Amino acid sequence: MSTLSIEIEPRKIDADAVKVVRRLKRHGFEAYLVGGCVRDLLLGCTPKDFDVATSATPNEIRGLFRNSRIIGRRFRLVHIFFGPKIIETATFRQKPPTESEEKEPSDGDSDDKEPDDKEPDDDALLIRRDNVWGSAMDDALRRDFTLNGLFYDPVRGEVIDFVDGLDDLASRSIRTIGEPDIRFLEDPVRILRAIKFAARLGLTIEARTLEALTTHADRIMACARARVLEEIYRLFREGAAARAMTLLEETGVRRVLLPELDCVATDPARWELLQARLTALDTLAGEAPLTNPVLIGALYFDTIIDSKRIFGPGVDGPAELVQELRTVLTNWGPSRKDRDSTQQILMAQRRLRPDDRKKGRRRRPAALVAQAYFHEALVLHKLFCHTGEADPSTLGKWEALEATTRRSGADAGQRRRSPRTRRRRRPRRRGREG
Repeated sequence: MSTLSIEIEPRKIDADAVKVVRRLKRHGFEAYLVGGCVRDLLLGCTPKDFDVATSATPNEIRGLFRNSRIIGRRFRLVHIFFGPKIIETATFRQKPPTESEEKEPSDGDSDDKEPDDKEPDDDALLIRRDNVWGSAMDDALRRDFTLNGLFYDPVRGEVIDFVDGLDDLASRSIRTIGEPDIRFLEDPVRILRAIKFAARLGLTIEARTLEALTTHADRIMACARARVLEEIYRLFREGAAARAMTLLEETGVRRVLLPELDCVATDPARWELLQARLTALDTLAGEAPLTNPVLIGALYFDTIIDSKRIFGPGVDGPAELVQELRTVLTNWGPSRKDRDSTQQILMAQRRLRPDDRKKGRRRRPAALVAQAYFHEALVLHKLFCHTGEADPSTLGKWEALEATTRRSGADAGQRRRSPRTRRRRRPRRRGREG
């Protein structure tokens, strides 16, 4: 373990996260900022969120913060609420026993069982529960990569390094904590996380880690579908989509993760189009919300799903598109909500493009703008304008119409919320007594 005094400007650290650390320390618990926020601060990046690790148990944390709740089963932690913001606070953990370790016989009955010289299979290494409390060092050693194993004490201004993460940050490399093969078999989603960090932060993956990553790429299929799908979205949403796809292709992970793109990878024209789309996603990452349907449309529309089959004359566009989406999105299929939204924003592209000149069709732009999915459709249209697939001449008009409609809707909502004048009620006349 090494401790290094590093002064980080207070304005770069979330004040509420520091408040959580101070209160925990004041009540006798250890507490640090951990994980990605420490990594990003030391790399000079702006953290998206701040996490806290502490020696306090979830129930003890809940007792100190009325504005909190305990969540999770496999991994219990506490969300502390400051308005819409959440400070995620977790108890120090140690590496839980694997299935093979849990099944080992105790000393008392070892003589009654035949010795088993077989190596544990890959599934036995999967971590299926993670609520075994430990120390700060235990917690650091059970994390995935050294650059995520650093702790920062904002009260003392010190970085606590149990895993030589500072050296790896200095060399800008990604290395697993412990044996790479075991760490990826414990949780294969770490393969995607390594690629995400390398792409987003401009880091290189250390040789042994890279070798293990490529060897165990097919183990991603053993992970929960929802976790993998969320990591796929993050790969393409965070401003490094083009670099992420390059790494996916170089490591062979793309062929496991997105095999439906095989036909695109072998077609130079379509692969070039996909690369242009990914570069456009990186350009738009800071200025428009890249929702899941926008990402799906960017990856698959006119690369695999042919727009001529959807928008062609005499074609039932919505029905054809539904069938195409179901065929393409079979490996890591999105939720039904995301699939339906994708269908809506893709069909809207026909209206957004100025070459839509169907005679006898009543065009009502305001009706389209009023749809809940319109903004996502406009973001995708803007992406197509960036790649030269769509004519940007009408883009400004659609944006202006959307802004006007939004203001009108806000004004109408304000009028509906205004208090109504209450009519004074006349007092009831009492009947004569007697």
